[in-house]
Amino acid sequence: MFNLLRTATSFEEINEKREEIASWIPEVSLMFEYDQNNSYHPYDLWEHCVRTVLEIPKDSSDDMLFLAALLHDIGKPESRCAGRKSDDTESHYYGHPVVSKRIVEEQIIPRLALSEDDAFRLLYYVECHDDHVGLKAKHLRKHYERVPLCMFQNLMLLQMADAMTHDMERELIRERYLICKELYEGKAEELYQWLSEEHRVFTNYDFYRKIAKILAKENEEKLFQYMIHAMDDNGGFLRTRYCYWEKELPNRKLREIPKTVLVALEVPFNFESATDYYEAGSVQMGTDTRLKMQLFYSDLSNKDEFMQEAEWSAAVGYPYPIKIDMVQESFEIMEWIEAF
Repeated sequence: MFNLLRTATSFEEINEKREEIASWIPEVSLMFEYDQNNSYHPYDLWEHCVRTVLEIPKDSSDDMLFLAALLHDIGKPESRCAGRKSDDTESHYYGHPVVSKRIVEEQIIPRLALSEDDAFRLLYYVECHDDHVGLKAKHLRKHYERVPLCMFQNLMLLQMADAMTHDMERELIRERYLICKELYEGKAEELYQWLSEEHRVFTNYDFYRKIAKILAKENEEKLFQYMIHAMDDNGGFLRTRYCYWEKELPNRKLREIPKTVLVALEVPFNFESATDYYEAGSVQMGTDTRLKMQLFYSDLSNKDEFMQEAEWSAAVGYPYPIKIDMVQESFEIMEWIEAF
C-alpha cells in the first residue's frame, strides 16, 4: 500500500485499488463517493484525499506523510454539520481533524501495527493538517515545542497538497497555500532558530556577543570586551564612556530578544578590519576611547520607532546609524542623519 501511495501518478491508479486499500483500512470506504456539499471542495471526499496524496512530492522520505494525506479527512462524515447561519445550505466539518485523529489512533494504527515513532508522526500530521499557521514565531511555538523542524516542514507539504485539491480560485485557499510554501522554503527554519534562542536563558552578554559577531566577524571577542568595559548602560541603550574601565557591565537575563537593533556611531567605523577602539595602543584602566557608539537593546523592528531613535542619536552626536537584523545575522550601514 505504501508503495502504491508513493509511486502513483493518477487518481485512477489509486482508485482502481480502493477495495484492496479498504481491506487494510475499512474506514476509508466511508469516503467513497461521499459528497462534501461544500463549494470549497470540487471533489468528493475520497477523490479529494487521493489527490492530496498525489500532490505530496515523490521524493518525500516519510511514508507516514503519504498515509496522512489519505486519512487526514477520514473524520469528516462523523463531524458533518449544518452551517451556523440560517441561509447557509452547505455542509461544514468543524473539529474534523480531532475526529480524524481519534479514528486513526483507536482503529487504524492498531490494525496496521505501526511503530511508536511512525504512529507519532502520522497522528501529528492528521491532527494538525488544518492548523492555520502564520509567519511569526508565536504561530509556530506550539509546533516547535512538540516536533522537530523536519516534521513541521512535512506538515507544510501536507497543507500545501491539501490546499491544491480545494478550489484554488478562493483567496483564502491561495493565501493559506502561499504561507505554507514560504514556511516550507525557509521561513520555518528561521523561526525555529529564533524560538530555540528564546527557549534558552538569553543574557545581555549573549546579546553583546551576537552583535559583536555580526559587526566584527573575526574581531568578535575584542569588540565584545570593548562593550562590557568601555560602555555604560543608560537604560534601553549602551553609550561609550570616555575611557576603559576594569569593572565589567553586569550580566543579566534579557526580558526580550530584539529582532532589529540600532547601533549609532559618532564617526564611520569599519568593524571588520579595525580594532583601534582606544587612543592608546595598550589598554589599561583610564585609557581613552576612540570609538564612540550607542547600542540600543530594545527591539526596533517598527520602522518609525527605529528612525525616531536614530534621529535622537544624531541629535546627541551619533549621526551614523547601522541597522542590525538579529534573525538574519546581518547589518545595513544607513545614510548619515543630519542633526536638527
